[in-house]
Amino acid sequence: MNREDNREFVLEALRANETLCWFDQPKPGPLWKHERATILSRSLILIWAVLLFFCGLMSLGGVVTIPLLILLLVASGALILRLIWICYLTRRLTYVLTSKRLLVLLEAGRPIEYKSYSLSRIFAIDRRENPDGSGNVLVRVRGRRANQPDETEGFYGIEEAEEFERELFGLCSELKS
Repeated sequence: MNREDNREFVLEALRANETLCWFDQPKPGPLWKHERATILSRSLILIWAVLLFFCGLMSLGGVVTIPLLILLLVASGALILRLIWICYLTRRLTYVLTSKRLLVLLEAGRPIEYKSYSLSRIFAIDRRENPDGSGNVLVRVRGRRANQPDETEGFYGIEEAEEFERELFGLCSELKS
């Protein structure tokens, strides 16, 4: 999606009392690297490898059970679906900073709010540069209620990471780096 089409897409997702401050789509490389290193991706790869190993051992003995083959097929399907989801994210994700909140939007014909954080809940950010010139920004967000733990949200592969950080500092009064 080119920048002007993406701008229209983002403006469609804004509420009436918000103004657009910044938006960007992540570069595929850093987002791909992050997503494939998540616990879910690693777990699926591990399960698939273990099942493949046991199928190989059992086939050496001349006996392969149908339930084990079915489990291997299901694990292979889950792994393929995870790869498709990561590819989808790299093409359809947009990070948006408005006057009131920080959004992660998915494009699916219309904007879908994948994640939304009020700027008043953000209390710290950490920017790291990637070798390709883009940056990753980790944002610390307070839980919605007092008993909920703080969360860390990552914004990966941002080409204008320094500008994003500057805008965020300007909008959040109690922000620490």
